[in-house]
Amino acid sequence: MAFGDKELSVPGVSTLAGRQLKRYHIDQPDRRIEPEVEKAAYAFLPRLLPTGDPTTPPASWVVLHRGADTGAYLLAYSWVWDNVVEVRIAAAGQPALDCPDDDPAHFTELRGPGWAASGSWACWSTSGRTARTTTRRTSRSCAALGGLRLGVGRAGARAGGLGPARPHAGRARPRRLPDRHPGRRGGGTLMGDFDFLVGTWDVVNRRLVERHVGSDTWDEFPGVTVARTFFDGAGSFDEITFPTKGFSGATVRTFDPATGDWSIYWMNSRRGVLEQPPMVGRFVDGVGSFYADDTDEGRPVRCRFIWSRITPTSCRWEQAFSTDDERTWETNWTMDITRRSTGEAPARPVS
Repeated sequence: MAFGDKELSVPGVSTLAGRQLKRYHIDQPDRRIEPEVEKAAYAFLPRLLPTGDPTTPPASWVVLHRGADTGAYLLAYSWVWDNVVEVRIAAAGQPALDCPDDDPAHFTELRGPGWAASGSWACWSTSGRTARTTTRRTSRSCAALGGLRLGVGRAGARAGGLGPARPHAGRARPRRLPDRHPGRRGGGTLMGDFDFLVGTWDVVNRRLVERHVGSDTWDEFPGVTVARTFFDGAGSFDEITFPTKGFSGATVRTFDPATGDWSIYWMNSRRGVLEQPPMVGRFVDGVGSFYADDTDEGRPVRCRFIWSRITPTSCRWEQAFSTDDERTWETNWTMDITRRSTGEAPARPVS
């Protein structure tokens, strides 16, 4: 693929559905974007804009790019929560990208938004009227999610911060549940297993003070978590803050349609790494169970997460360790989670 100089124009700021938009057009040097392509692109644009979080100002920047051949591309970058940017892309005139034909005015979305957490984003600077790509970094100094350094953590750190680990080598995974995500396979709207968690929640934490000694002494402390989904429900992200503990954490959950399993990854603000390997499991009859192998205080443990008691306004999470190959479990952390009243309609609970 050849790359060359292109023409940049900035039509200015507009408002669509209450969201402020800054627009950029990139043309071929010898051909401007056709009026019918521009009209079709902005008619399609509302499909690429998210609902957003009520605490985040609704703002996006949009790039309309006309290719040298029959292609046209519409990219919408939207602030959706705190320092997270969602990227949705539509294309036209490219049958290789599942466009219906080679008409540059017939747009279709390239499914699956991209996400960046205060990472680098591409912008265009001008020298005369020539567009060149350069790199800018968003205001916060956090790395892009895709660029997070991967680290191997211990269950001790996870017991102090919700951590994940590896399933038993050779242990049979749960069989795939048929018709679990018919919306994905049929092209319709998908309601993901973690859609129930979208929103802002108050959390009552109870964490065992000492593990593996038969203790019944618990430390109780508050938390606040904000969650959302991505990839049409096949991904989930939340950040939880512990105001009395001086740290926060974030969780990324991804669904594998080939196995029917979720993988859950934890990040602790004190360590700043994506803990590896993940917890793995699924929901059955409204209860999510996720497992991993790890070590805690020098001993091998089997880790378990359970999501249960799921309603539109509440749910429960708990973590337990087993040191005898799952014959017995010691629960060492629980969260009783209650939705904050924001006037938003909650997603339906897991079925």
